[in-house]
Amino acid sequence: QLVAQSQSVSRMKLTGFSVAFISVFITLCNCALIYDEYSTKAEVLDRRRRVTHGFAADKDDYRWQVSLQTYEIIGDYYKHYCGATLIAGRWVLSAGHCVRNREPEDVFALVGSYHVKTPETAVIGVSKIFRHPEYQAPNKDISLLLLKEEVPLNRFDKASHADVIQLPLQYYVPDDACNMTGWGRLERKGPTPSVLMYTRVEMMPHEKCAHIFRNATNITDFMLCFGGRDGDACQGDSGGPLACRNSSNVYLAGIASFGVGCATPGVPGVYTRLDKFADWINNTIHGEYLKEADQEKILNVTEEERVITSKDTETRSYDSSLRFPLFI
Repeated sequence: QLVAQSQSVSRMKLTGFSVAFISVFITLCNCALIYDEYSTKAEVLDRRRRVTHGFAADKDDYRWQVSLQTYEIIGDYYKHYCGATLIAGRWVLSAGHCVRNREPEDVFALVGSYHVKTPETAVIGVSKIFRHPEYQAPNKDISLLLLKEEVPLNRFDKASHADVIQLPLQYYVPDDACNMTGWGRLERKGPTPSVLMYTRVEMMPHEKCAHIFRNATNITDFMLCFGGRDGDACQGDSGGPLACRNSSNVYLAGIASFGVGCATPGVPGVYTRLDKFADWINNTIHGEYLKEADQEKILNVTEEERVITSKDTETRSYDSSLRFPLFI
């Protein structure tokens, strides 16, 4: 009987150990599974972005970077909340979700400033907001903002503070890693920087990215995936520029859209693919000018002027007020 009881106790101990071991194993597996699936759809789509593992940019670089801000009545100050990109004298590009539920009078643009907390330039009000008509988070996450004032431009004079970046008419394969810039937090729950930061990110194949996000959202042809190693973009940098180089051309390849966590190993950031929206950008800008300017004058604008290429600015005097984006 004692032997039987001893065997019974041993079996109970073994069973208890097995249950505990299996429980821990399942817990670890579940954690790995959750990590592998990269969060729920809500966690993915609600993520805000910031530059993590980044570096302070040189003051004269990335002069197309824009800070979208809101005015805080309590404290009487402007607060950065999203990134954007200057593409013409009165036009900036950002993410669609950055202007969701916002009226033009609620948004201000800080253009041509290196410091976001003690800016060198004044903020400019927004006259109109154009979100893509087919925007459905997170797909086609893009918007255009028309500024109330013209931004003085000179591509060859860095003292002008601000400049535009070229837009792609077609898809280009980047020569190297691309640069993501912004003023977002440097780490989770960490401080926000006062100067513009950048991080280098490499492209991830579309199929691999789609597999990573398969249980969260659909990675469409209107998206690009970059990162997955050290650098990433997170809180405060949604809507900001992803700048790439092809041959001698620096161009805006994407707009920071969404992702999971911040610099999570193996997980890329997802960007709105700009070449897919060249027609929408051009048509929106031209359509707005047709409404607000002298119709006869605008209708007489030649097709060459409507789609300005980078070569145009090398062969003719560069107008300090650029009405339309430069395309490559």
